[in-house]
Amino acid sequence: MKFETASVAAERLGVNIRTVQKWAKLGKLAGAMKVGRDWMIPENAIPSEHIAEDIDTAFLPFALGSFECGKAMEFARSIENEDERNIAIGECYYHMGQCEKAVEVLEKYLDSPIHDYQLAATLICFFSYLSLGHKHQAHLAVNSMEKQLKEFYHINADEEMCAKGVFVCSMLSTLLHFSSNRIPQLENYVNRLHGGVKSLALYAIAYKAYLEKDYSRAYGISEAALIVCPKNYVIALIHIHIISAVSLMGLTRVRRAKEHLKAAWNLAKDDGLYQPFAEHHSVLHGLLESHIKKEHPEEFAFIIELAKNYGKSWRGVHNETMSKTVADNLTTTEFVVATLYYRDWRIKEIAEHMHLSEKTIKNYLQIIYQKLGINGKKGLEEFMIN
Repeated sequence: MKFETASVAAERLGVNIRTVQKWAKLGKLAGAMKVGRDWMIPENAIPSEHIAEDIDTAFLPFALGSFECGKAMEFARSIENEDERNIAIGECYYHMGQCEKAVEVLEKYLDSPIHDYQLAATLICFFSYLSLGHKHQAHLAVNSMEKQLKEFYHINADEEMCAKGVFVCSMLSTLLHFSSNRIPQLENYVNRLHGGVKSLALYAIAYKAYLEKDYSRAYGISEAALIVCPKNYVIALIHIHIISAVSLMGLTRVRRAKEHLKAAWNLAKDDGLYQPFAEHHSVLHGLLESHIKKEHPEEFAFIIELAKNYGKSWRGVHNETMSKTVADNLTTTEFVVATLYYRDWRIKEIAEHMHLSEKTIKNYLQIIYQKLGINGKKGLEEFMIN
């Protein structure tokens, strides 16, 4: 039998060295033996199936936790447990738009035997891969997630673990704008989630209602979520305010939508948590251009660059999954103009909303028609996000 050190085993299993030492001490790694002060672990040894029951873990510790604005990374780095600290730091990097750093920290947890770590890493790495243009890895993450969900039911996982799996799958499917009858209704699992994750689940439910064009219900859910969400759950609040703004744009209540966008921005700006704005750029219908561009030009440019990279991969995965041709050759500004015009905004309204001249909007529309190979407004339907 060949052996490896505890540190090598920890790297292979996606946990810290102290966890491996604890498993070895508890007899959870068959054949492990202590040599002096060190543990030697048989190569390819895997802890028992229910090892997670022996360890108290936190799922998505950054989103789950509460912290003051401006202290996001400080909070992540203050977490005592090494693995949870790493996951929180990876989450924080992701929300800051530093997706390469997020993947670097989290990839080793994709195969972790601890379900909480594996679920968190899968979710954050998936969206990081999209932002980095790594569509193949994103597809693998989706397949891994569906496999994990099946395993939870196969091994009779507890209700809380199933709820976490349903939450992650729902986030993936909702943000990709596709539905799957293989994923249970998230509404039935919300009360089994905790902290900021529970509030994020309400955000996902509101977003799904928006995609179903039930804008009033989407806004109602998001408003209720704001009432029950504690004020220090910054990540959840940013997302809830954003989906409130998105829903209100669907209802053409632009002034109120701007108020919610401003609230989300004020929560995010001190820590540079710009990724959520980039992810929702296509459904914010020009709110970033209207509110952020003039007052915060450098931050806006960074968000648009994130949105461009994320959107390109997003459309690729979405189009392949849904057999749908969402336009992938338009600039971010062209896409906003096309979306608003498709949604029956008048040219004058679009110009005022985006702080551009009517002539500029007309020029954009001609460029859009040319790029998409269509003759007018009716042809936009095939290429817009419905």
